[in-house]
Amino acid sequence: MTKDKAPNEAMRLSNCDFDQSSESDSSYYSTVKDLKSTDNFTISTIPKSQSKTEYECRQCGQKFSKWVGQCTACRSWNSLNQVIMKAHSNGHNTIGDQSFKKAKLIEVSNQADSDRLKCNLKEFDDLMGGGLMRGSVNLLGGEPGCGKSTFTLQIAEGFASLGLKVLMVSAEESVSQVKARACRLKLVSDNLWITPETNVERISEETLGFCPDILIVDSIQTVDHSQVQSFPGSPPQVRAVMFELINTAKQTGATIVIVGQVTKDGYLAGPKLLEHMVDSVVMFSGERNNPIRTLSVLKNRFGSCDNVVSLEMTNDGLKSLGDLRHYYIESDLNQSMVGTCFTPISESRQIHVAEIQTLVSKNAGFNFKRVTEGYESGRLLILIAILEKYCNLKFSDRDIFLTVSKNHKVMDKAADLSVCGSLISSLLNKPILKGLAFIGEVSLNGLIKPTASIDRRLYELEKLRFDQAVGNFNSKNLEFASKDITLHSIKQISDLLKFFR
Repeated sequence: MTKDKAPNEAMRLSNCDFDQSSESDSSYYSTVKDLKSTDNFTISTIPKSQSKTEYECRQCGQKFSKWVGQCTACRSWNSLNQVIMKAHSNGHNTIGDQSFKKAKLIEVSNQADSDRLKCNLKEFDDLMGGGLMRGSVNLLGGEPGCGKSTFTLQIAEGFASLGLKVLMVSAEESVSQVKARACRLKLVSDNLWITPETNVERISEETLGFCPDILIVDSIQTVDHSQVQSFPGSPPQVRAVMFELINTAKQTGATIVIVGQVTKDGYLAGPKLLEHMVDSVVMFSGERNNPIRTLSVLKNRFGSCDNVVSLEMTNDGLKSLGDLRHYYIESDLNQSMVGTCFTPISESRQIHVAEIQTLVSKNAGFNFKRVTEGYESGRLLILIAILEKYCNLKFSDRDIFLTVSKNHKVMDKAADLSVCGSLISSLLNKPILKGLAFIGEVSLNGLIKPTASIDRRLYELEKLRFDQAVGNFNSKNLEFASKDITLHSIKQISDLLKFFR
C-alpha cells in the first residue's frame, strides 16, 4: 500500500455525497497478520473455549476471578465489570528476528520546536506550548453537550487549512451529521478526510496506509478492539484501544487527538491509566446555558500546564473571547452600591474578578428564605452563622438572596470575605466604597486566612482600576502590591465592620 493512495472508507469532508453509500474495498484492508508480516510479527490466538473470564474494577483496575459487590482495593461498590480475555497460544505475541534498537542520548536529535504542528486557532496553539508535537497522543475530555465535537472539527479544519493531511474518525456520528456541522460552521478544506470506522484495528491499518499528519478519534468510548470481548467504553476496551492508537502513533509519526467522555463526577471515563499513557490531557469545560467554554491543560509533556484559554460558543462555532475582565461584571465600577462586592477568584488556574450581589430584607413571618444563584447555599449558611457570632449581627429574622452576576458559579473560598461584606452592606443599608475589593477565606473561628496567588489577584484588580483591597496581607504579599492599590490588612471578621461605619 502506498502513501499516496487515498483510503476508500475515508472520504474528503468537502466532497461527501450522502445520497450514495460508498462501497468498501475489502482488498484494501489486509489482516493484522498480513500487515505486520513484513516486520516479522506473528499474532495468534487460542480457541474461544480457552478464553478467560475476569472481573475488573472500573475505578481502580483491580482484577478478580469472580464477581464481588465491593472492590477490596478502592472500596467502591458495584464497580466490577465482566471481561473475557482471549489468551494467546504461547502466552504472548512473538516478535521475530528484530534487533533491539538503542542510541546514545547525546546523539538523538532534538526537534522539540521544529516538530510542532499548528492550526489556525491561535488560542489552542498557545495553550499547547506552540502547537501539537508531531507523533504525540493527546486526550481531550469534556462533559456531554459542551461542544467537544465542534471544537475538534474546528481544529481539524485549522490543521487542514495549513496544508496538513487530517483524517477524522467519527465513531459517534455519521459522516452526514459531521458534514452538516461543517456546513453550518462554514468549514471546507480539501485536506480533511473523514471515516465512520469504529474498529481500532481497521483504523490502525488505514493510518499506516494513508499516513495522515493528524488523526482525530471521536470518541474513544465508541471504538472497540476485536481481541477484547467486552462492550465498547468498558475499561478493558478503552485500554486496549489506547494501546493500539499509541503504537500507531509511534509507527507512523502521526499526531493523534483522542476525544474522551467524562463521568458524572467530572473525571475522564475509563481507567486512570489513560492519563498516564498519553502525552497531554486537555479538559474542555462549560455549561450549556453559558456560552463560555474553558480549555485547561491537566498534563503536558511538551509544555506548561498553567495556561487556560476561554472561548465563546456562537452559531459559527467557538471564537476567541479576548479580554475576560469585564465579562463577569455587570455593574458600573464607578458607582457605590449597597450589597454589591467584587472579589478576584481563581477558576481553572485563571484569575478573574467576580461580582457578588446580596439582598437582605425583613420577613414578618417564620419561613425565612435563603436563596443563592451561583454560590453554594451551605457555605452561605456558615458565613451567616460566623457573622452573627463574631460581629453581633442578626440575620435570623431576614430573607437573604445572593447571586453571582452573569449566572457564573463561584467555588473559590477566597470569595468568603466578599460575601460577608455584601451581607453586611445590605443588612446595614450602607454602600461599599467605590474601587474596594475583598479577598480572603473566613474560618469557623472568625479568622481571615491568607490567600494563595495574591500577586495574580491584585494584578487583575489593578487592570480594572480598583484602588483598595481588603484581606489578610503579610509582608510577602505587600511586595506584589502595586502602588496604585492600597491594601487594608485584617485578621478577624469583626474588623470588617469598620468599613461600614
